[in-house]
Amino acid sequence: MIGQKKNKLIIDDWAKKNKFPKFIIITGSIGSGKRTLVKYITDKMNRQVINCGLSVDDVREVISQAYTLTIPTVFIFADAHKMSAQAKNALLKVTEEPPNDAMFILTSVSIEQLLPTLESRCVLLEIEPYEDSELYELWPDENVKYACYPGDIEKLKSINISALENLCSDIIKLTKSMSYEVFVLLGDIKFSNNDKGIFDLSLVMNVLNDMLISEYEKSKNITYLLMRDRVSRSFYSLNHYNILDYAEFINMLISFYEIQKLCA
Repeated sequence: MIGQKKNKLIIDDWAKKNKFPKFIIITGSIGSGKRTLVKYITDKMNRQVINCGLSVDDVREVISQAYTLTIPTVFIFADAHKMSAQAKNALLKVTEEPPNDAMFILTSVSIEQLLPTLESRCVLLEIEPYEDSELYELWPDENVKYACYPGDIEKLKSINISALENLCSDIIKLTKSMSYEVFVLLGDIKFSNNDKGIFDLSLVMNVLNDMLISEYEKSKNITYLLMRDRVSRSFYSLNHYNILDYAEFINMLISFYEIQKLCA
């Protein structure tokens, strides 16, 4: 596992004292390394590991098992933000009277998408940002600049990066007039699992961010700086709130048009 120095120090200290929290939540964007950090934790334990489903029935079954355990066990709920309200509330009950031999690890894209009461009863680990040098260790290629997380690297390896750069360049240029062509370009973006788009939304956002920084550094035109700030806010919204990716992206493009019109 690359990076995550602070988190690894915390986990190593738990292992040294042989004192792990009963409930752990790990938050971070898709592809940021949450599952790898889970494995880092479980590798430090001498416990049985069970990966759990997210339905309310799955959660209730896990809770039932947890109180009858004879072997120390870690229950893992990956992508817990996808749980229904019923499932989250069912899981909350087990935190009130924790089973003796059970531990629970949840992963989520953000803490905001879990119950506040659940957060208050868990130890929170947030995935730390990765340095460029750390990502370069995984993929020594100039295009690694478009990766924010380890998961982005495999996506970048599988696509035509020049075509992705052209797409993002066209988006920036065409939003000056918000012409019909900019909406045609959206067909190349994969907003959901069912979309036929070529390019993952997170990569499009990464490249837009990089291009806007580059344009500002070359021209010192505040338009690009304001647009880059809007990209950052959209990143945050997509990662922390349960909103439609397509809707947020369209709102970002509209703001690009308004910024460019205002600064013209």
